[in-house]
Amino acid sequence: MQTETRVVLSTPIEYAGKDGNIHRGTFIVLRAPTSSAFRVALKLKQEMVRAIMAEARRAVLAPEAPKPPDPEPAAEGAEPKPAEKPTGEDVFRMLAQSSADLVALCEGVRELLSMHGVGLLDGEVRMTDVLIDRLSLSDFESVVGEYLGTFLLA
Repeated sequence: MQTETRVVLSTPIEYAGKDGNIHRGTFIVLRAPTSSAFRVALKLKQEMVRAIMAEARRAVLAPEAPKPPDPEPAAEGAEPKPAEKPTGEDVFRMLAQSSADLVALCEGVRELLSMHGVGLLDGEVRMTDVLIDRLSLSDFESVVGEYLGTFLLA
C-alpha cells in the first residue's frame, strides 16, 4: 500500500516559514492515515463504499449503452497499456456525481489534514486550519480526491 502521495497546487499559498520569511507553498505531501485517525478514516471509507455500491446497483438496474470498441486495437503481442491512475480531480468528480455525502467526505479529509497531521505543505509544514482555508477550492477538491482515492479506496 502506498504510504505517501503529492498534490501540486494550481494556486500557491503563502505561509510563514520556520526562518521567519514568507514562503509560497506549491505542493502538499499527503500521508496515509495511522490508527490514531481510525474513526475518521473508517467513516470516510464507509461513505465511499456505500456510494460505490449504490452506483453499482444503479448500473445493474439501468445499464448504459455499450461503449464503442477502442479505435486502435493493440498490436499482436504488444503489452496492453496500464490503466492510468485517476487524478484527485477524477475521484472528486466521481464522488460528486454519486450518492456520497460530499460535505461529510470533505470535512473528514479536512479533519485528517489538520488534526491528524496527514498533510505537509511543501513536504515539511504541517497543514493547519488556517493553511487549509487558504487553498483554492479546486486545490482543496484535488487534495480531497487524491487523499480518498489513494488511501481509502485502495
